Amino acid sequence: MPPATLSLSDRALDVRRVVLLFIVGAMVGTLGDRIHTFTGVLRYPNPVIFDEAWWVPLLMGGAGAFLPAAHALVDKRLGGAPQTATMPDVMMAFLWFAGVYTASGVFKAYPVALAIVFTVTFVVRALALRLSSTHWTIALCMGLGGILFESGLSSTGAFAYLEPSVISVPLWLAGLYLHLALLIRAIVCRWPAE
Repeated sequence: MPPATLSLSDRALDVRRVVLLFIVGAMVGTLGDRIHTFTGVLRYPNPVIFDEAWWVPLLMGGAGAFLPAAHALVDKRLGGAPQTATMPDVMMAFLWFAGVYTASGVFKAYPVALAIVFTVTFVVRALALRLSSTHWTIALCMGLGGILFESGLSSTGAFAYLEPSVISVPLWLAGLYLHLALLIRAIVCRWPAE
């Protein structure tokens, strides 16, 4: 079957979507990262403003644009069942993610408890959402991929977690990425069908 062609308006919508996700990712991701610099979870060797490195908004923006696109592509390739999400679903997923991010800074002295709470709440939410096996796989890959990416990046000296537990990152970090996966899923499921 030949690939579907997109009209000029569809391609423009895709470009607008990517730009919007980049901007939102840059803003939200950098604010979340600011929680970690403010609470002493991590530090950058050469911060520019508010204890953040100059490249943090670019990295977060790139993640904001890339992760939903990658999620949608993997979901399509693995044959995930079409699912929809309402704007309240997206907002609830965002509030969960923001809460987990905030808790990881405020309660940083309790990494084991955070890891347990983040993982249990993810599982409860995933079961309540009736995630498909494809979405479970995507979430678990995001949890593992997130810690491996951050471990690799921190090994370059770009930043450092002040109290790492496992491979230069905190024990709870995979749980944060699991909740991010549910936010990304909600965003992707909210997109209109192509």
